[in-house]
Amino acid sequence: MKQELFGQLAAVYCGEDGIPQSWRDKLAKRKVIESFADQLFALSVQPAGS
Repeated sequence: MKQELFGQLAAVYCGEDGIPQSWRDKLAKRKVIESFADQLFALSVQPAGS
């Protein structure tokens, strides 16, 4: 449980490039997670009320 929390905090703080590639390669459902992250980011940069 702690590992997941620290991994999430590292991702927020350091960004994707701050996480070792070997860790990212082992990520379960990586494509799904990346797709969700991209969609959330797209929503976050839309003007309010769009």
